[in-house]
Amino acid sequence: MTIPDQLHLTLLHLDPRRARDPYDVHRIINTAFPATDQHDPAFRARHGILWAEQPGRRDAVTVVVQSITAPEWPDRSADYIVPPQTRIVPAHLPGITEGAPLRFLLYTSPQRSVPAAAQIPGQRRPRGRKEPLLTDTERRAWLHRQGERHGFSIDDTALQIVDHGTLRSRRKPIAWRTVLFRGILTPTDLDRFTRARLDGIGPGKAWGLGLLRLA
Repeated sequence: MTIPDQLHLTLLHLDPRRARDPYDVHRIINTAFPATDQHDPAFRARHGILWAEQPGRRDAVTVVVQSITAPEWPDRSADYIVPPQTRIVPAHLPGITEGAPLRFLLYTSPQRSVPAAAQIPGQRRPRGRKEPLLTDTERRAWLHRQGERHGFSIDDTALQIVDHGTLRSRRKPIAWRTVLFRGILTPTDLDRFTRARLDGIGPGKAWGLGLLRLA
């Protein structure tokens, strides 16, 4: 998939009575994109939708939404405290160059793959499973591997790792052990780094994980 020229960033201030659950936020966001294909497994990736909660108004759940497709937010909706605010930014942000350090935030769920048990003759091979990483040493190593894959390096001396517990939904059977990484990264491959900003990092992207935010 080619890198687009621009992205759309929207700031939402959601009514907390209607956004109590990550599935509620997921549903509200999806209403701004073509409804004909919402049940397509590739829906989120096709529109480049990533989102994350962030500090904001005391009377609202504040969410930043990034998308490749231009969102069409309803003019009036009980979901919002104030109307959504969308701006267009270049996909290749000016001022970002290889070798220039950047402050970042990443809310994600570091995991490892656990191989399945041995296959029993005559039966389908069992699937492996994902297991959360629970120590800061494991999580730090995971982030370094993501950096190698996605074209950036991490400044270990500035890295903060904050455990955010388990993200759950009352409506869907999800349980993500979540972490906030905060610190300084340095792009080493601008194309791969930009791709990571568009695609997100790690699992759980439909539920508010994986958006790489630059300060």
